[in-house]
Amino acid sequence: MNKKYIAFFDLDDTILSVNSGRILIKACYSKGLITRGDLLKAYWLSILFKLRIKSSRSTSLSMIKWLKGTEAKFMQDFTGRVVNDLLISFIRPEIREEINTHQKNGGKLVMLSAALTFIVKPIAEFLNFDDYICSNPEVENGYYTGKPNGPVCVDNEKEIQIREYCRRYKVELPDVYFYGDSWSDRFALKIVGHPVCVQPDSRLLKLSVKNKWKRILTFCFF
Repeated sequence: MNKKYIAFFDLDDTILSVNSGRILIKACYSKGLITRGDLLKAYWLSILFKLRIKSSRSTSLSMIKWLKGTEAKFMQDFTGRVVNDLLISFIRPEIREEINTHQKNGGKLVMLSAALTFIVKPIAEFLNFDDYICSNPEVENGYYTGKPNGPVCVDNEKEIQIREYCRRYKVELPDVYFYGDSWSDRFALKIVGHPVCVQPDSRLLKLSVKNKWKRILTFCFF
């Protein structure tokens, strides 16, 4: 494929077979960086999200708030080790093949994730992505403030980011791929020419069947 195009990939439960935030929280607890109460609170937030009581945006904001008062360099270094020691092993082989194909075809690879910069950046670099777009926690005087720096990259914000990025690089949406796994990714999937659902959740699975979107690792059938 010689035509200029972009392939956007979500990170959690798409490139990775796990949620990077949960792995990071467990690693922090094992190193004594957070209390058992903090760990249980994180699990509770995860349960609320799965039950659709808490939105993906509010979950991301909770993660950013949890960072308040933490030294940015320390967290970046610690997360870098978590990525290398743990998260890399959860990269889906099927998605690795998709990434390799796009790289061979000359596509521009962009990671588009609600995850925070210190998680997304090292994984994007490991996979030789061209760029990444994600949620950024605010830093003042070397410490996290507990507030986001810019928009949280979830739900329709992913659609906004894709449109702006394609406009900047003069790529038409029909020539764009997006790989996502959850119902919240539907905004991005609907606008691209090549939507791909990776082990989609139940609601996204139904939508993908209705729209005849490509699916990878689908274990439910209609």
